[in-house]
Amino acid sequence: MKTSQLVTRLEERFDEPLQEMGYALRDVEWVREHNDWYLRFFIQKPDGITLTDCEQVSRYLDGVLDDEFTFGDEGYILEVSSPGLEAPLKKPAHWDEALGQPIEVSLYQKLDGQKTIRGILKELNTEHIVLDTGEQTVRIQRQQIAKANLAIAF
Repeated sequence: MKTSQLVTRLEERFDEPLQEMGYALRDVEWVREHNDWYLRFFIQKPDGITLTDCEQVSRYLDGVLDDEFTFGDEGYILEVSSPGLEAPLKKPAHWDEALGQPIEVSLYQKLDGQKTIRGILKELNTEHIVLDTGEQTVRIQRQQIAKANLAIAF
């Protein structure tokens, strides 16, 4: 099974149960690093994530994952954590939540001499986003964006 298919199945399977536990499932990653496979669940809730939250979700997942999913003979390392203050913007819902918030965008190629642009996300659609950098308003085509994250405002 392809990585993207597995991630989609995991998100579909665990989104509702985690909501019932009081958490939002922000993202799932299935990645190989060095010789190990990692299954990462990123959870969030309005008042923040604690170590106790991660332990509770990890115990729940551990009890279900191996019964319902096949991950191969090598096994995997399960990690549950918060996406952090600089959470990546991967899904349409992440972008919608970031509207009006400071973000940092990394581009494939420089735009006006910059490959990284920080600003308040003022506007977005399927073709472009608009950032207010404080000095100027920048319109960026979505296809130019390599990655984007929430940014900490100082």
